[in-house]
Amino acid sequence: MIDLIKKNIFLILIFLTSLSIGFITFLTFIDKSFISLNDQNLQLLLICNVVLLIIFFLIIFFEIKNSLSKNINTSDISSHRKYIAFFAFFTLIP
Repeated sequence: MIDLIKKNIFLILIFLTSLSIGFITFLTFIDKSFISLNDQNLQLLLICNVVLLIIFFLIIFFEIKNSLSKNINTSDISSHRKYIAFFAFFTLIP
């Protein structure tokens, strides 16, 4: 378990950061946050959300690229690639 956490510490930090920024953005939209609702603060929060979203897309893209580029000698490699491609496509759509 600790080895898994050490291996994915960057992903965990990005997840926690995006979760907290998203929560702060939500509280700012409903005007219950410690951040006042003005144009500058709202733009800053939305830019942070978009940057974190792009980082997530890049992580997903590189993981898919790495998994498709591995040369595994199995008979069902084409079906595995189809599953990976469908998962990637439906992950990036929303």
